[in-house]
Amino acid sequence: IVLLNEADVFLAQRTIENTSNNSLVSVFLRQLEYYQGILFLTTNRVQTFNEAVASRIHNGINYGPLGAKARR
Repeated sequence: IVLLNEADVFLAQRTIENTSNNSLVSVFLRQLEYYQGILFLTTNRVQTFNEAVASRIHNGINYGPLGAKARR
């Protein structure tokens, strides 16, 4: 079981301007193909997910904003 907290760097869309991050995302995707364990990814930026990563996620859990009582 692996937890990648704030995994945004691995999940970002690939762009022409950011080739170093593109390489990192590509390596992550390649490793993800062969990983047979359980992987938890946390992020605050679901809307910026790379489609190739999103298609490999089997279950997603979305936690909405906390109310005042829950933040105490």
